[in-house]
Formats: sequence, structure tokens, C-alpha cells
Amino acid sequence: MWTLLFYLLGSWHAFYVSICYISKDDAQHMEVRHRIFRNDFELGLQQYKKVDQWIFSDTSQSKKRDVSQYMDANFQVLYEGKSVSLPLLDCYAEGEGVTETITIILRSEQAFIESGQIKVKSSVLLDIYEDQVNMVHVIDKDRKRKSKNLDIDRQEYDFAF
Repeated sequence: MWTLLFYLLGSWHAFYVSICYISKDDAQHMEVRHRIFRNDFELGLQQYKKVDQWIFSDTSQSKKRDVSQYMDANFQVLYEGKSVSLPLLDCYAEGEGVTETITIILRSEQAFIESGQIKVKSSVLLDIYEDQVNMVHVIDKDRKRKSKNLDIDRQEYDFAF
């Protein structure tokens, strides 16, 4: 009985957060790395795909396609006012249990030689959790980090890049 109780309590967490890092890679392409709790992300994809159950698998091309479609619908970067194409580069699970996360890596097809303004729009999991917080960290050309929390009340923010 106690084991079941601890399992049930341990399989739930009381905060809903994703972390996103935006930077330029060595080839000057914009790279976006998201880390999202696996159980939350699976619930989000389940609702997005309108299915009874959605289980992540980093070896399934159809699951990766689902992840790509979800991120296209719920995450956007505009550079100098124009939408940046951010195709899925990779996604994989890390950790275990309630702390297991899914890492999602998006990478622009074009290089960004010059710096400028970017607008980040994120509604990741906001349709699932009212108190979801999407932490966005932008690493600028001088390697300085600028951060903003996006949530149900503020789903976009302008950064210097």
C-alpha cells in the first residue's frame, strides 16, 4: 500500500516548465534546444494529435515527425520580422522517472552572419497547463545570456541577437 502511494506521489510534479536555449552554432546557424518534462510533453502531443495515448520514442520517424509538427505549431522565431524555418535536427529522452526530459533540437537552414532582433513566440504546453512557464534563454554574439519567462499572459518577447 505505501509503495503504491509513494509511486503515485512520485509520478507527479507540481510545476510545469520547459527550458529553451537559442544560440548560433559554429556554422552561424540558429540552434534552438528545448528540454521538456517527458510526461508533460507526451500529454501535450496526445492532445495535439487527438489520440488516447502518445508515447515518445526517439527511434520512431513518425514520432519525430509528430514532434516537429508540434514545435512548428507552438514555437516560432522571427528574425528581423521574418519567420525563421527551424526544422527538427534531433530529439531524444534523458533521465528517468519523473525527472525524465525530452531534448528537442531545432536548427535553421540559413546562417545568420549579422546580429539583430529576434522575436520568440512560445505556446509550448500552454494549452495543457495554465501555469506552464517556458523559460527562454538567448545567447547573443558576445556569448551573453538574456532570459525571459514566457507564459499564458506573455507568449512572445523581443531579444537582441
